[in-house]
Amino acid sequence: MKDEAKGNKQHKPLTQTQEKVAQLLSKYSAEETANKLGITLSSLYGHKTNIEKKGYMFKPIWEDKRVI
Repeated sequence: MKDEAKGNKQHKPLTQTQEKVAQLLSKYSAEETANKLGITLSSLYGHKTNIEKKGYMFKPIWEDKRVI
């Protein structure tokens, strides 16, 4: 996960769930992360969207010439 502030603004803090999602997404695919947290893939993408709205960015994970 990449922390990119827009201008000099401080990011809003992440919730505990958002922190867990961010940590797991930096290591695992979306499907694996959803399974580990026991949530649906749709819910996981909702958390990811909220994290990105707070100014954080994710780097894509490439495996065999495709993003996982």
